[in-house]
Amino acid sequence: MTERETTRELFQHATSTVRTWPLDPPDRKPAFALEQISPVPVPSRDGLIEGLAGDLWETRDQLRAGSRTVGDVVASAVERIDRYGSTYGAFEYVADVGEDTRLLAAEAGAGAWRGPLHGIPISVKDVIDVRGMPTRGSSVALPPRIAREDPTAVARLWAAGAVIVGKAATHEFALGVTTPRQREPVVDGDQVERRLVAHKPTQGCRHA
Repeated sequence: MTERETTRELFQHATSTVRTWPLDPPDRKPAFALEQISPVPVPSRDGLIEGLAGDLWETRDQLRAGSRTVGDVVASAVERIDRYGSTYGAFEYVADVGEDTRLLAAEAGAGAWRGPLHGIPISVKDVIDVRGMPTRGSSVALPPRIAREDPTAVARLWAAGAVIVGKAATHEFALGVTTPRQREPVVDGDQVERRLVAHKPTQGCRHA
């Protein structure tokens, strides 16, 4: 039996298991009761939404003001990926963004901003294609497939000036439940580790 045939057989077995798995009856009561919590009203405020220090909005403002450069911002993101990537398993693929960074830096220096994400490092979930990058759905069941074109969402990121630094890890095929080989940073870690929690890709695209 070839590797492809073995993979197909395993996939068929997995889908058969999902389709035939017995579901709980709709009237099943929960195993425990949670305390009822009264909703807390959130006051309405005018003006811009305030984010976290170093977030996408602040980074964008720093780039436009000239207090940071595209090269500095991208290098900082790449350094964090290199330092923590293997520990937290946050990326399936890290791209070589040197050429993109130089081009966007030159455009920024000339005041030719492509859009609101110009020079901002962004990661894309590994269930979404990025032209020229492999897609494998964070699974070892199938070989990686090099994407030939960008979907609309990714094309809009490029058009807005984003620097796509790589493909972020996800639950296998984004099916949910638990993916053991991914580790979440501890909550009481240092500032960079807490920031990784906030920036860890969870819904498609994230600021690196």
